[in-house]
Amino acid sequence: MSRYPWRDTSTDIAGGQPPQWETPQGAQAKADKALKESKEYTDQQNVDFSAHIANTTIHVTPADKVNWNSKAPGVHTHANATPTVSGFMSAEDKAKLNNVEAEANKYVHPITHPPAIIAQDSSNRFVTDAEKVAWNWKADTTEATTSTKGLMSAGDKQKLNGIQTGAEVNQNAFAVINGVAANDPSDMITLVEGVGIRVSTNPVTKELTITATGNAAPGAHGSTHTEYGADPIPSATATEGGLMSAADKSLQLAHSQELENQAAELTGLSDRLDTPDRTDITLQPGISVINANQDAAFRLAGLQGRTALNYQSQIGIFGVLNPYVIRYGDNLLPPFYEWSQLGTDAKIVSSYELSVNTTNTGGSYSYVNVPCLPNTDYYLSVDIIGTHVAVETFDAVGTSIFTRYLNNGIVTTEGNAQSIRVTIYRVDAGDLNAKEPMLTIGNVAKPFVPREDAMLALQTELHANPDTGANPDMVFESDGQYFKVSKWSRIFKIGVDALTTDDYNLSIPGNMAAGFKRVRVRGFPKAPYDQVEYTSYLTKYDGSVIEFRSDWSKTIEQHSVSNNSGNYALIGVNNTDSGWGDAYTPTADEIKAYFMGWKMYDVTVSSSGQGVYNGSGAANKRWAYRADGISATYAGGTTTLPTTVAPNYTPYQLQYQLATPVVEPITSEGQLTFIDGDNQVEVGTGIVLREYTPAPENTNPNLNGRREINFTQVSSSLLKNKASDIIAIYKNSKRDYAWSIGRNVSDSYGLSRANLVKESYDPAATYSVTYLMMVKYPSVDITGTYAENEKALLLDTVKTLQENTTRISVLESKKAEKDAPSQMWITPTLLNGWVDYGTGSYGNARYYKDSAGRVYFDGLIKSGIVGSSGIAFKLPKGFIPSKTFITLVQCSDGTSQTYGRVDVKNNGDVVIATGANGWLSLADISFLAEA
Repeated sequence: MSRYPWRDTSTDIAGGQPPQWETPQGAQAKADKALKESKEYTDQQNVDFSAHIANTTIHVTPADKVNWNSKAPGVHTHANATPTVSGFMSAEDKAKLNNVEAEANKYVHPITHPPAIIAQDSSNRFVTDAEKVAWNWKADTTEATTSTKGLMSAGDKQKLNGIQTGAEVNQNAFAVINGVAANDPSDMITLVEGVGIRVSTNPVTKELTITATGNAAPGAHGSTHTEYGADPIPSATATEGGLMSAADKSLQLAHSQELENQAAELTGLSDRLDTPDRTDITLQPGISVINANQDAAFRLAGLQGRTALNYQSQIGIFGVLNPYVIRYGDNLLPPFYEWSQLGTDAKIVSSYELSVNTTNTGGSYSYVNVPCLPNTDYYLSVDIIGTHVAVETFDAVGTSIFTRYLNNGIVTTEGNAQSIRVTIYRVDAGDLNAKEPMLTIGNVAKPFVPREDAMLALQTELHANPDTGANPDMVFESDGQYFKVSKWSRIFKIGVDALTTDDYNLSIPGNMAAGFKRVRVRGFPKAPYDQVEYTSYLTKYDGSVIEFRSDWSKTIEQHSVSNNSGNYALIGVNNTDSGWGDAYTPTADEIKAYFMGWKMYDVTVSSSGQGVYNGSGAANKRWAYRADGISATYAGGTTTLPTTVAPNYTPYQLQYQLATPVVEPITSEGQLTFIDGDNQVEVGTGIVLREYTPAPENTNPNLNGRREINFTQVSSSLLKNKASDIIAIYKNSKRDYAWSIGRNVSDSYGLSRANLVKESYDPAATYSVTYLMMVKYPSVDITGTYAENEKALLLDTVKTLQENTTRISVLESKKAEKDAPSQMWITPTLLNGWVDYGTGSYGNARYYKDSAGRVYFDGLIKSGIVGSSGIAFKLPKGFIPSKTFITLVQCSDGTSQTYGRVDVKNNGDVVIATGANGWLSLADISFLAEA
């Protein structure tokens, strides 16, 4: 028992101790416990009560009570049923029901029956009234006599059968035969044999036979007859007459139809020969298939320029450079000596035959890649024993898509396929011979033909407004010669194109704000004085576009083109890029070095090429180039002023629109033709035609004097541009197939190189190369037409003949001019103090006129009067322009180079109107003389 009133007594209570004092906490605990137990008891009672109520076995529902209340009392009676009232069955009714058969009915037998219910048999049949009447009228069986009717006897029937229908008593033997009449029944007629006719009788069979004996025309009677009963007459031969045979009749009908068809064709040909029809065609960049209805030449109708800035992640200005279109031959596979790789121990037996005899356990693999179209059927055929051919498709980036193994069959390219590789292989040592490999468009095998391509290539550069595409350069054809309407200057690469040091200097007046310098560059190949204002474009080494501005007060990179005091461009250069500090004035050579990719810096400020040089002393001056050509990480630090283009450098590039378009001829090669059927055509840019190559010798002793083209290990063999593919090599202007051309091979300057064995090299020959450049240029549609019918084809042939004749005549004339003796040049009498420069190898003043009536000047003069009275010399009649001709020339005051103006007047005076007289060049002045 707790002694403390504040103590919790619940423990005592639980232990049976009688509490004397209770705390509030204890009381509350006991109350909570009681409440909990009470709730648990009540919840259980609810559960039990609900289960009790839900038990339908021990409870009666109201419906049960209604149902039971409708029932009869336990002790009760029912009335017997009557015919009209339901009730209990009586005992009498039960007894009666027991005596009735199941399904019994009340039956009353009828007085009469229908015949259908009576069964008949062989002894009992029904007879109708009609049958009784008919039988009653039947005759008896007594035979007929001459006086009494009756049945016909058998003898009478036999006699009747022997009498002919319609027979008459005592009829004559015949009536009339060929006008001979019978007089009585015993008259006879005799058949007499005639010429070539025999009459024979058979008394037994009583048969008479008439036969043509053949002893006289027309011969014996036929033993068979035609379907219409006539004797068969022999078919006609080349020497004897007769009937037309069925085969001849069929042939006649076929010939008749053929003649009708030929007549229709002749009519169509006549129509086609009357009116030329041409098909318009657009050749789109890339690979496509053109279907032509006949072999025909392509006539160019339209080719326009396009210019892109920083094309396909390449820095600079890019136009349509050297466009071309190639029509691949019906066989897309080239001869084996043009395959990309020849396998181990593979020997070329002939152009289209390859032999392999290898002991190499790794086998031998020779392959070639050709462009293809996606989702297109091609047919491959190779004359080879065994399955030794693999056909692999590749996507645009050169990833393999799928490989098939077949010698003959259809190859269907995938949706992303861009090229097909055909490989002839052995996987192990052994022999192999492959002949006449052929890949054609379509799903049908064709007879083997070698590959014969057709190509049209133009050596030109076509431009347009880079922003809008407006004012494009255009190409047109005239008399077999291609010309370009130039509306834009060519791309001028500042610092890379050949310029003298005098062409670079700072623009003295109005230099830019701090941090920039304004540089003046002169010497453009097309004078910018002829440019359209605000239509010049300049790109920087990192690809950024430097905008055209005439306001130089802004601290931004900008440019402009001017013709004031000579043709030049002004370019704003950031000091951070050039390395020229605000306090330093670079020399012309240092300006030129910047435009060749070199940055100036002060080594005391930074040893890594950062910062600028402000003239702290020549010993501190350095130059370096951007390692990647773009970013400010420098390499190649040097104390020597650079004079060559830095590695990885892309020069500033300038282009502008001309105020006056210029028409100039284009160098071209080839003629595009289509073959009858499907033609796989490729349109692209970047082709270089017949570039000279020295084809130097490889000094590697293991290569035995092999000659090389575009091989990086032989530097003198490199082409001017990286080559993606060498298309052809020429020896003295003729295709030389002796060279082995490698494609996608290592140690190439680009992707392709070629070599020639020592024995095949001709040291007296000149070699040249046609190839595709690695650099990508924009492509455009090429539109034109081709002959659709014979008239157009004939006109094309005549036109081509005329054009070729004209071109041959022009070449002959040019050759004659070239071969003409030197006295065709005329030496003028110089006036007003002008004399020949006469120093070194410079030529004297002279002029001549070619067969086309064009006058040419040449030579270097000095010291004469400059101005309106500065007549240098006079031209005779026949050498004078119809109107005064004005042109710019280069000249010098002895210190710096500048430009002057020469006026060739229509009275024959050659006036040095402006310029300097330290020296003045007459070279490149030409004009058309009056007729």
